[in-house]
Amino acid sequence: MKALRELNGLTQDEMASKLEMTTNGYTQIERNVGNPNLPKIEKIAKVFDMTTLEFLDFCENGATFYISTDNQITGDNHGKNYYVFGKNGHEMLLAELEKAELAIELKDELLIQKDNEIAALKEIITLMKK
Repeated sequence: MKALRELNGLTQDEMASKLEMTTNGYTQIERNVGNPNLPKIEKIAKVFDMTTLEFLDFCENGATFYISTDNQITGDNHGKNYYVFGKNGHEMLLAELEKAELAIELKDELLIQKDNEIAALKEIITLMKK
């Protein structure tokens, strides 16, 4: 992001002004300390005359943003949909997809096991009633 800013002849103060934020807030994003939300990422991309996806793909270390229905960001990503872009983005997405598929398989196996346990308990109850 710093390289894009410098290529466009902008200072950190000017970027902060364009993004309607403090210079300190902007520098945190540029240093990869701050976590901008999607609307802020869209604004940054517009400043550089790029689409959001072009900007995120350009990011040297990749970028992650979270989308949730409650607009709250927590320390974990459980139950959240998220997207990763940048140099390692594709590999990271494939790894996350594989983890999700394994979790689904495990849940399916647990559900089958629970269904079997419920059926066995129902059978025991039926036998005890006799």
